[in-house]
Amino acid sequence: MPWANPSNCETSGCARAAVTGRRRCQKCIDAKKLHKNRVDYQNYKSRLKDSEARKIYTSALWRKSRLNFLALNSECFYCAQEKRVEVATEVDHYVPIADGCDPWDAENWRAACKPCHSAKTASEVGFGSKG
Repeated sequence: MPWANPSNCETSGCARAAVTGRRRCQKCIDAKKLHKNRVDYQNYKSRLKDSEARKIYTSALWRKSRLNFLALNSECFYCAQEKRVEVATEVDHYVPIADGCDPWDAENWRAACKPCHSAKTASEVGFGSKG
């Protein structure tokens, strides 16, 4: 049974009503989740900064290889699987480098549009999951 008189959100400075059975309003709950995801993502990016993968992506050889691959593979691999056509702007390692693949193995590369590549990477590192 819902509360007859919902309490106010416990977040400092917030005057909205708390979600039934919770201590905060929905807007403050969502803001807290977003902040946590940003902090997690920043920690992930800082770990990546010194990794081997980061060294690969900043090399001139990678930039050339990437451009050549995209010139030959101009459509997004993932969109094509869903019968859509999008221009590929990024090269995705189908098996992530973190899982031990050879970053220079072109058989493991997939042409991807930015949204598909971002979604795949986010799911691999555990972001974007509900909860």
